[in-house]
Amino acid sequence: AKALALRLEVPLLGVNHLEAHLYSILLGLDAAATERALPALVLLVSGGHTCLVRFDGAGRHLLLGRTVDDAAGEALDKGAKLLGLGYPGGPVLEATAAGGNAAFVPFPRGLAHNARRDLHVPHPELCFSFSGLKTALLYHLREHPTAPADGTLAHLAASYQEAVVDTLARQVERALDIVDVR
Repeated sequence: AKALALRLEVPLLGVNHLEAHLYSILLGLDAAATERALPALVLLVSGGHTCLVRFDGAGRHLLLGRTVDDAAGEALDKGAKLLGLGYPGGPVLEATAAGGNAAFVPFPRGLAHNARRDLHVPHPELCFSFSGLKTALLYHLREHPTAPADGTLAHLAASYQEAVVDTLARQVERALDIVDVR
């Protein structure tokens, strides 16, 4: 981008794409109503990022917690790959999980249990960690190879998807208890 801007003799403006996701809720016909609904707690899940943000309006936001290793999207992609389902992981896992038993395998939840203080966020306990979940699926598949015809694949996909979604929901609930956004 820098080389192209230099070559074309046009300015280059850096934009934090995560902030852009936050600001997107202030766009559109109902933006004024959204502005009145602030402050808000935002769960931002974008590609390689999963984070919780207190959003008070344009230029006013605070990162509360973030991924410490792998984001939810990465976990879904890797889980789908391990299950032989393809890419992108979220939609294909969701389709495969339909009708599956989400309690089939009690996969670990991706919470940052150790609440590390070196994460530079005001609430490390609101951070996410999905690397253990991916590893748990890998080990489960090594110990119990799947046979798609017997319905096991749907149960595994449902259990794995449930672990990711439950983690996101738990952290949002925890954040609502910690951070005042009312």
